[in-house]
Amino acid sequence: MKITRLRALFIAIVALFLVLEALQLFTTFDLAQAIFSNLAFVLVGIIFVSLMSAIGGFFLGMWISARFFSTKGFTPFEEEMLRMREDVKVLRERLEKFESGARSSPETLTVQPKSTPQPAPLRVSPTEADGGREGEK
Repeated sequence: MKITRLRALFIAIVALFLVLEALQLFTTFDLAQAIFSNLAFVLVGIIFVSLMSAIGGFFLGMWISARFFSTKGFTPFEEEMLRMREDVKVLRERLEKFESGARSSPETLTVQPKSTPQPAPLRVSPTEADGGREGEK
């Protein structure tokens, strides 16, 4: 049977636990005192925070490098925002052109009231009023 690194690590961890158990049985080593001392809490906290920050840094680096080296272009949302930006530029240019034309000829800004035509009076002859039945009474 071939001993790989993983198996060697497993054997080392089991051997460490066996040694700790033997020391506990012979009251040479008190595991509870070692775990619950202030120094142990500080060391475990520092190790845990360091480990978590290294893992987080690793994943953050992977994400940044994947975004940096991806050549697929923009996302659909980013493309829409760029199109919208171009539309805003075009509208701004048209507005500035309109404003410059309005400043050069201010009379174009005054609104002339349109004269509304008055309806012609309705003239109805007596024969049209009763539908042309005046003689049928």
